[in-house]
Amino acid sequence: MDLSTIDRDTLEGKVLSELQEIAQGLGIEGAQRLRKAGLIEAILARASGDGGDGGRPAAGATTEARP
Repeated sequence: MDLSTIDRDTLEGKVLSELQEIAQGLGIEGAQRLRKAGLIEAILARASGDGGDGGRPAAGATTEARP
């Protein structure tokens, strides 16, 4: 699959097993445990170069701003 042309609509048209195969090919860890939406997010993040952690925050990380 060409990562430069990958888009959300294309991924949403795929079944879970296809998404898992793509995610594994991209080296996304824990792909078998993710739901379809999570897989799509992780694949898009990897394709855009935003990280390779499967779209998950680091252990102990929070999304809340702290004063």
